[in-house]
Amino acid sequence: MRKYFLVSLFFLFIGNVFAVDIKVFLKNKSIIVGDAGNEALEIKSDYGNLKIPIKAINTIIIGKKSSKDLKKEFAVHIRNLRSSDEKIRSKAEQEILDMGVYILDDLEELQEKDVYLAPILQDIIDQNYANEENASLIGKIQENDTIMTRDMHFTGDITNPTFNLKTPFGNLKIYKKDIFKINILNDADVSVIKRKSVTVPATAIAINGFVDTSIKVKKGDKLTIVATGTINLASLSGGSFTPDGNSSMGNWQNIPFGALCGKIGDHTPFFIGKSLSITATESGPLKLAISESVYNAGNSGSYKVRITFNQAR
Repeated sequence: MRKYFLVSLFFLFIGNVFAVDIKVFLKNKSIIVGDAGNEALEIKSDYGNLKIPIKAINTIIIGKKSSKDLKKEFAVHIRNLRSSDEKIRSKAEQEILDMGVYILDDLEELQEKDVYLAPILQDIIDQNYANEENASLIGKIQENDTIMTRDMHFTGDITNPTFNLKTPFGNLKIYKKDIFKINILNDADVSVIKRKSVTVPATAIAINGFVDTSIKVKKGDKLTIVATGTINLASLSGGSFTPDGNSSMGNWQNIPFGALCGKIGDHTPFFIGKSLSITATESGPLKLAISESVYNAGNSGSYKVRITFNQAR
């Protein structure tokens, strides 16, 4: 099981003890590659001070809190999408797209509720999933910053506002608020990212069998599964459900009725809901279904499921 710690991260710049290549993705779509002079990340937490060698890190993701006015900006762009001026609408659409996965949850929630803007918002959502860097972060961006190693995730606040980077063009000081994510380019980066979209109909009831996604999972693969949509279960008085399900209506194998669930091979089913990121503990085909114990052909609707997986070579 992955361990999570709430920590406050502090970058300690100590000179070029050894060079570590890093790739910095900025929110303005720029990419900077250079050498990190950071021997380790010094972490201050309730558990004491920790130091994580930068060579042990795979990815650093800057959290939503680094963009304080995120929701306010999103609201302004949504209002401009309703403008009668085509230029204003076009600019707003691009501004929302540039906000990336930081506002993806808000986009998908609004897309389900707003009939007028639904087609435009769906197009922006699809472009987010089609973008390789965005898709790799779906389900991973939290309110706080995240640092990922091969074995653990640490979440908290990076308190230093800048990150120092040596490039062939000189030393750069990059502000945390401008960073989308950082990849550490080391020998541990040995995964292949694959993606797939699957539709799970409301009639795909777990008790009646699972939908095979045709994804062959190996133990150690990292999976991110994101689901959207609404279904109606005739077997439960025609009730409406989202991928998180509704535990007050009952459950199947401790998974709320109406929830999206999955299993790998013939292993124990697990709850997925709207979003889940896991490291596979077994191997086999990934299968999906709706949690319910009674099949009814009158069930309607479906969940749209997007799957991103890092497959070990």
